[in-house]
Amino acid sequence: MKQIFDMVQSFVMMGLVLTGILGLIYRTVKEEGWLGTVVDKIWDAIVDHPLVTIPLLIAAAVIGKLWHGYQVEKGYTSKLPNFFLYGVMAAGVYFIWHFVSTGTI
Repeated sequence: MKQIFDMVQSFVMMGLVLTGILGLIYRTVKEEGWLGTVVDKIWDAIVDHPLVTIPLLIAAAVIGKLWHGYQVEKGYTSKLPNFFLYGVMAAGVYFIWHFVSTGTI
């Protein structure tokens, strides 16, 4: 009985993850999607305020690289992949609910 429960749980989790990934991809690349909006906003910020935006982007990249190198060097294990997985599963639940309630993604 435990094996059946574990198998059903695995299938549900995989279904939610796949639904979440596909829904996020769809919402990102569709016309007027998130990716286009973000790229447009970043481009507008760079064009409107280049003396502020370019150093901020460079600083963010350097800080991210240093932080990642420190984490790897110290051998810290991260809970971030677990939170990422739960987030994608939550997105899957949202997209399933949205599809069932409205009929569209």
